Order: sequence, then C-alpha cells, then structure tokens
Amino acid sequence: MDEGQQLEQERQEHNTLYGKQRDRLLEQSFAWQQFYNLVARPPHLGGTLYGQDHHLFLGRLREILANYPAGEARILDYGCGTGALGVALASLGYQVTGFDLSDEGIAVAQRLAAQQGLVAKTEFVVANAQALPFDDQSFDLVVGKAVLHHTIKYPGTAEELHRIMKPRACAVFLEGAASNPLIALARRFTIQEELGDVPLTIKRVQAFGQNFSEVKMDGYFFLYMLKRLGYYSSDETLPDRGQNSIGKTTLFRQFLRMALALDNALVNKKVLSLAGRYIIELWK
Repeated sequence: MDEGQQLEQERQEHNTLYGKQRDRLLEQSFAWQQFYNLVARPPHLGGTLYGQDHHLFLGRLREILANYPAGEARILDYGCGTGALGVALASLGYQVTGFDLSDEGIAVAQRLAAQQGLVAKTEFVVANAQALPFDDQSFDLVVGKAVLHHTIKYPGTAEELHRIMKPRACAVFLEGAASNPLIALARRFTIQEELGDVPLTIKRVQAFGQNFSEVKMDGYFFLYMLKRLGYYSSDETLPDRGQNSIGKTTLFRQFLRMALALDNALVNKKVLSLAGRYIIELWK
C-alpha cells in the first residue's frame, strides 16, 4: 500500500469512528471542568480505560498552560479528531486551532464549538500533518492526544511541526509506548489497534524530535497496563472501549489500585523502558 492509499484508508476509518461518536458527543458539555470529569476518571474508580492517562496528561497540560496567558497564547490541537480537547481549552479563554485528516471529525468539532458558543475562539480545519496550512511560527503551544503514533511514520511531519511552532514553544503529546511487554500481551486479547498505528519506541520519538532543542519523555504504568484485561474490544466507538465483567468487579479495581501504587513507587518517571504510556514534550 502506498502512502496516498494509507492516508485515504486512515481518513475513511476515522470518518466512520467519528460519525458513530457524533450524537453522543453533541450531548456533552465540553467546558474544561466537564471535559476533565468526563475523561479523567480512572479505571480503578470505575472510570474509562484511559481515565488515569488523561488525569496525568491534563494535569501536566495545566502546568504548562500556567506559562501561557489565555488572552495571548495560540494553541494548536494537533490531530484534533472531534475537537473535544480543543473546545475545552478554548473555554479557558485560549485561541485554539485544530486540524485533522478526517473531515467527519472536523465537522463534529465545528458543531461542538458552536454548541459551546466558542466559534470566535476556535478554528477547525481538514489538513495533513505533512503539509500544514499555517504560517511559520504560528503557535505558542501544540497539544496532541494519541496522534503521534499515526503521523510519525509520514515523511516531513516532524519538520512541519517544528516550522509552525514559535521559538521556545512546546508540543506536548500523550501516547502509548511500545516498550511495555504487558501492553503487548493485553493487546492480543483485548483491543485491536487502529489502521496505521506505529509502535512508539524511545528511539523513534527521539529521532522524530532531533531538530528540537529538547525532547523530554516521562513514562508511566507497567503493572497498571493490565487494566486492558478489564475491557472488551467489541465497541470501539465507546469512550471507555467497553467494559467486561472482570473490569466491573471490586477485586479487579483493588488489583489496579495496588498495581498503580507499585508503579508509582518503582516505575513511573523512573524506568522509561518499562513504561506503557509516554507524556512527550518537544521544546523548540
């Protein structure tokens, strides 16, 4: 399959996914706190599969945002999907632009922004990460959630990201890690990966960020990645990816609490090679 065919298949796949999510998303409020409450409740507290991931990522994002005044900073939601994160950031007063390869995702993002009364604070456009329709040095901050593992394989994406960032701007991403052996095991029995996923390794991320002044990677979750065993793969349109009978049990949640405590003590931000999740920062 050539590059153009792969891009088109990824676009179609995500159009289908976002089309199925549209009605449910449009029923939600995406002001910042409501967005946080929706996505950042951890599995061990009965929340979504990626709830603890989002809790960490949004917490780090708020720390970075403290350096950027809301009335001045421009933010790019990189691979914005249906635009929920971008709309939530706009609700804090930031000027947010989002792009995605999926025209269906962009249509949903535009409707979300209108529904929240944030059209003046947002712009969502269909674009390819290899040829971004933005001027040089346009953005103070770039944010992306589960997108680098799609775009990193395409030539020119790192150069384009670097080009549209202002001097000393930061790009921060939440991504899955290929180095964790437990996630590889769990994937075999639970969630099937989407078309075009590329396993992210430490070396691959460092190579992607070679033109940046600093590449910072924090790693999280070793034992805690077994959370995937509590979730079905049957409905990929659900935000929690579906939850099986194991995932609903008190015993499983207690196990996850113990696993997270052990990871916090032994792995998180200590042993990057064992991590199941990365928070990646690229500083220009």
